[in-house]
Amino acid sequence: MRIAYLTNSSDRSGVGYRALEIKKHIRAGKEGVTICDFHLDGGRGLLSKEGRPADWVSTKFGFKNKSINWIRLGNRWKKYIRQRDKRQYDLWHITNQSLSWLTRSAVQPTVVTVHDLIELTDPQHKLSKYVNRYLLSGIKDATQIIAVSKYTAGEVKKYYGISGDKITVIYNGVGNEWQHIEHYRDTIGYQAAKKKWGIGNDTKIILFVGSDHPRKNAGAAIHVLGELIKQGQNVMLLKAGAAGILAEREKLLAKIDQAGLRSRVKFIGDVSNEELNELYNMCDMLLFPSTNEGFGLPLVQAMATQLPIVTVKATAIPEVVGNASIMCQAGDEKAMVQGVRDVLVNERLRDQLKALGKKQVEHFSWEKSARQVIDVYKKVLWAKD
Repeated sequence: MRIAYLTNSSDRSGVGYRALEIKKHIRAGKEGVTICDFHLDGGRGLLSKEGRPADWVSTKFGFKNKSINWIRLGNRWKKYIRQRDKRQYDLWHITNQSLSWLTRSAVQPTVVTVHDLIELTDPQHKLSKYVNRYLLSGIKDATQIIAVSKYTAGEVKKYYGISGDKITVIYNGVGNEWQHIEHYRDTIGYQAAKKKWGIGNDTKIILFVGSDHPRKNAGAAIHVLGELIKQGQNVMLLKAGAAGILAEREKLLAKIDQAGLRSRVKFIGDVSNEELNELYNMCDMLLFPSTNEGFGLPLVQAMATQLPIVTVKATAIPEVVGNASIMCQAGDEKAMVQGVRDVLVNERLRDQLKALGKKQVEHFSWEKSARQVIDVYKKVLWAKD
């Protein structure tokens, strides 16, 4: 079974990380599946095959938009496999819905992984919605669809009118790089991090992981922080993750300054998995107030590291965390403040959430997810025969 495996997201992103882990675990198995990895780098205008350059498009003269370059590179890829690639592929696996438009000219059966439809329902820019309609236009033409959550599967059914038998839910997993580090707070690394970020010995640390996109709801985290400080709590917020949208970062900084919280909020920026794992072990809790998630990888990462979670009852979040978090209704910032306070001051509650998270995260495994992806491949190819 030969699979043309198409990616277009960095391994550091949630979409790219999933594609990498699934590929890695399929290759480690003994199912007779051969994967050939093609990566479309819209930022650099580069088409790679197995990590080596195969073709390119110019990014000069205004051709710097990643979405437009994905279309240009996708057309180059189709030409490449027709004219230059000697391999014969049984199936195309498109690992990101933003490349699904390729299914419309597919010469082989196609599997498309859909992480969410946020590009359509909540686009980052007004004009991008029209480009996204084209990029996602091939979802309905896929032979089989993989959704990363039941919520995402429901959105696909509702938006495109696709029947359920064409969609398989395969969750994200969690790898061994996410783990609780015993006695981490006794290490030199912990002490160095505290010194770097100006964290006092008795200061409680709230962790926020995500971009500044409005749906990530970083403003709610700032509100919670301000209310806790008014109540006399000695607390700081560490925000990990790139800004994503610079205009939203400016709004967030303005809100922080207006509340007089600049010394209480630290922007960590984009970090490696190793650094993020240390942050999970360093902090007292994860605040995840996002209002729209197709899955929410930080949730399983936090549970794997035994970090208590306060989050929102919205979209895919409840099916990921189960009963292993304090969950508030979306928009109820008063309840969120109370939930965070309860976690920070109640050691027994923290221990309960850690134990529940440790149990809940057992449902998520990359090995299991990879086996389920192979089952989808077999289903598609058996139907073809």
